[in-house]
Amino acid sequence: MEDTNPTVIAVAVGFGLVCWMAILIKFRLVKVAIGVMVFATAIAVTKSKLGAVHGSWIVPVATLRAEIFLGAGILIFAGSLLHMSSFSLRRTSGQCWLLLVLAWYQGLLRIYHDSAFDGFSTAGGAMLTILPMLLVVPALLRKRGDWYELLRVIMWVDLAMLAAVAIQVLIDPTRLAYGWGSRFVGMSGNPQHTAEYLSLATVLALWLAMNDPLRRYRGIWGAMFGMDLILLFGSGSRTGLGLLVLGGTAVLYRRWGKAVLLLPLAAVVAWGALAFLEAQNIDLGFERVTSLEDTRSEAWLTMIDEGMESPLIGTGMGEVTNSENSYLWGFAAFGVGFLALMMLLLFVSIVHCWNLLRAGRHLPQWRPFIDLAIGFNMMYFACAVFEGHIVLRATIWACWMLIIGSMSAVMLQAYRHGEIDSLEEEVDDAELLEVSDEDYEIDAEMGYDSA
Repeated sequence: MEDTNPTVIAVAVGFGLVCWMAILIKFRLVKVAIGVMVFATAIAVTKSKLGAVHGSWIVPVATLRAEIFLGAGILIFAGSLLHMSSFSLRRTSGQCWLLLVLAWYQGLLRIYHDSAFDGFSTAGGAMLTILPMLLVVPALLRKRGDWYELLRVIMWVDLAMLAAVAIQVLIDPTRLAYGWGSRFVGMSGNPQHTAEYLSLATVLALWLAMNDPLRRYRGIWGAMFGMDLILLFGSGSRTGLGLLVLGGTAVLYRRWGKAVLLLPLAAVVAWGALAFLEAQNIDLGFERVTSLEDTRSEAWLTMIDEGMESPLIGTGMGEVTNSENSYLWGFAAFGVGFLALMMLLLFVSIVHCWNLLRAGRHLPQWRPFIDLAIGFNMMYFACAVFEGHIVLRATIWACWMLIIGSMSAVMLQAYRHGEIDSLEEEVDDAELLEVSDEDYEIDAEMGYDSA
């Protein structure tokens, strides 16, 4: 903070005060603060192993990403104080509560491993970020259109990210790539972080391009899907591309039926073809994607060994060498209790997705969203095998889980209590999408009436 440009701090404080006043007046404007939180988790400063900054023009803001994330949480909490009557614990998500419990458990053990300050900072930070989100997001969801509005907020953040990349191209495009093979890093800290973000953004852009009820936005989402996809390939991340295949398979199933199951096969065939061409010294610039190098197993074995040194309470985050697996990193750092909580989160999420599938049989109008929620959960836990995001709090994954997890929980609880019809609204806006003959044909092939 002490090296941060005072102008940046002044602008941030001024923006926060304006947002706070606006939220007090009109609660729905809290979506702006939610967008700021999503933005904070998507940016980071790129540094070399020696600590040298190799960042974009957004570095003055990215250095404050943790403070922005916390500030957005405080803004959501403080701005919602006058609207607490809108909150309902019944509408909150079990997945999101488990994220909070994980943070509290981590904070408790950090008191032992590190210091009381570190422990209380972790627990207190969770109270000011996770707790407001899991209470506020359900309060924003009153009609089905609110689900789309909140998802559009995420995509407007992605549009801001793409604009930031475009500005950097004009200033100095070399700052957008780093590391082996000049992999794309964009506004994030490293190619892997970038790929994780882009895999989520690409899947959501694809979903909205197919399902957004406002026709005028569909072209925008389609264009953003194409740009995000190109940048994802530029990151050279095998994990990111694998996540894209998982999420894409889930959201396309309603459109393509069982034929979409060929998508993973097509991805494998494409990867094999690229690998063959690279072996023939035909350079297509995808050497990182087609590489067979094992970059994970050694790290996993190291984390297992470090975890076994203190299996009950772990060795602390500072003593763990690697972080390329959420489950092993959590076990090594905080012991078997933390691992059990992560397994509980996985189990609860599986049950939740199963219940969503069952509810979808009776809710044709909600099926596209159910597909998105299930696809996100698949991506979340698949990525956890290769990255340590479950252990961390200020991540793009945690932020999206707080949003999509809350959305799917509210929808499912409304269905269980016979209140799902109250979420529907009359279609009286001329901008709303009219169901076309093609949509009827697709729905007929899937065996349900068009909504």
